[in-house]
Amino acid sequence: METNTFVNTLLHNSKLKLFLFRHGKTEWNKQGLIQGSKNSPLLPESCALIRQHMRLQFEEIEFDRFFCSPYQRAVKSAGLLRPNCSKGIELCEELKEINHGRYEGASLQNVPQKWLRERAQNKWDTRWPEGESYNDVLCRLSPWIQNLPEGVVGVMGHEGVNRMILRLLLPEISKEQILNSKHPNNAVYLVEDSRLSIMVCGAVWLKNMIVEQYNG
Repeated sequence: METNTFVNTLLHNSKLKLFLFRHGKTEWNKQGLIQGSKNSPLLPESCALIRQHMRLQFEEIEFDRFFCSPYQRAVKSAGLLRPNCSKGIELCEELKEINHGRYEGASLQNVPQKWLRERAQNKWDTRWPEGESYNDVLCRLSPWIQNLPEGVVGVMGHEGVNRMILRLLLPEISKEQILNSKHPNNAVYLVEDSRLSIMVCGAVWLKNMIVEQYNG
């Protein structure tokens, strides 16, 4: 599936201001284990970073809607970021991370290297055994993106699913750029007026950066 005409409408809709967050760093992130649909606890230092720094940077922003993946690492991160969110945090099944199937909980070193080489030939469409492909995630997200409301919107997601959100909203960013990009746990993306800005916690907005220029 590719982006459709509705994306162009979104891109030129100045009434949409989307802040895209990634959950805090987890134990499995630290250990280099594949997480996907499984969950592991947030690191204490990651909770402190959200509570003491990211919350302060965004506490003045009035979100019209705030959406969140239902996975616990995202839910807890959203709660730390928006503890007094008067309009509530809305859990969305569409924002689940890509399912890595039977290899969740393993390190990449423990995934058969032959299969990884085959996947590298077509990362976009190759499904993880008993899991999903990036294209599956894109198709899952597409109807949700079509129904994004106007106004200031927050999303607490995951690195893989956030990549697909950017692909749908900013189709000029190629598949290759998207797949080679990183979304560090302490970075926030802002999509507004067809432009992508990136902020690292404690830093300033870096205007009009293409995703591949920031690899964390």
